[in-house]
Amino acid sequence: MECVDISGKRIGDESLAYIIAEIGINHNGDVKLACETIDAALECGANAVKIQTYKTENFIHPDNPGFKTAKMCELSYEDYAFLFEYTRKRDGVIFSTPESLEDIQFLKNINSPAVKIASMDLNYKELIKSAARLGRPIILSTGMSYLNEVATAVRWIEEEGNKQIIILHCVSCYPTTIEECNLSAIPLLATTFNYPYGFSDHTVGIEIAFAAVCMGAKVIEKHFTLDKSLTGPDHACSASPDELKRLVSFVRNYEKAIGDGVKVPSTSEVSQRFRKRRGIYSRRALSKGDILTINDLQFLTPSTPESQLELINDFLGKKLKRDIPKYTLISSALLE
Repeated sequence: MECVDISGKRIGDESLAYIIAEIGINHNGDVKLACETIDAALECGANAVKIQTYKTENFIHPDNPGFKTAKMCELSYEDYAFLFEYTRKRDGVIFSTPESLEDIQFLKNINSPAVKIASMDLNYKELIKSAARLGRPIILSTGMSYLNEVATAVRWIEEEGNKQIIILHCVSCYPTTIEECNLSAIPLLATTFNYPYGFSDHTVGIEIAFAAVCMGAKVIEKHFTLDKSLTGPDHACSASPDELKRLVSFVRNYEKAIGDGVKVPSTSEVSQRFRKRRGIYSRRALSKGDILTINDLQFLTPSTPESQLELINDFLGKKLKRDIPKYTLISSALLE
């Protein structure tokens, strides 16, 4: 798998999951709210925050019902530049989704460390190739698409000499029902493309995002808001600060627990093996010269290195050196 680096963070085969708090337009056009949301996302442990950079007229028709909402949440380029600088001063990582060629040039000018391509633009060749030419990581969301369309978009990026690609499975419904998540598409992306893969989550709650990590997702993008009751299209299906914090905790604990897959005793188990496994003991009092048979023995905890069930065939048929009482631990030291 190709590995991708975003601001010094490696994303690929053995990396920890990269968690993106998608603020999007959940700032509702308010820079102060945007700053507070960025602060909360970083405090919750997100690896990065993402916003949307756009001028509404450049991507939505004025008669589209969504025009008014997008316009209400629109910020100026000066505002976007301020938010990038604000995040960087807090040692955070921020990047954005552009909605026009002009936006891509702007993101280049403010040195966005990555560019997200929205699902709606998966078939927008000029936009994708223009973003790819920046030579920065491209995060490709794949909602509403067929696999061949994803392959085409990936090829457009590669044609510009850019192989820093992250592919996100996505269902472009807000919210997405659990039944429509189709998480099995995540390993499909892994076997089809030699790039880091993940999940852009629009479900209510954090369970599905966590499940995606358990299925191998290297990147999770989760919508994030300070308050689900705020007015706006994405707040209700976004994670609250408490939910994002729990998601990050669940993911990091899972990554600690997953291990390397080699079946050996854990460090703590090594000291437990002899205490909890059975040793070989006399079933009754035995006399010097008795030849051990299976009927002379019982198997009880604890064991010792010198008295384990694996050694029983070495003990049977051997003669005792001395008298022993019932419950004596049998070892080779007692045998001739």
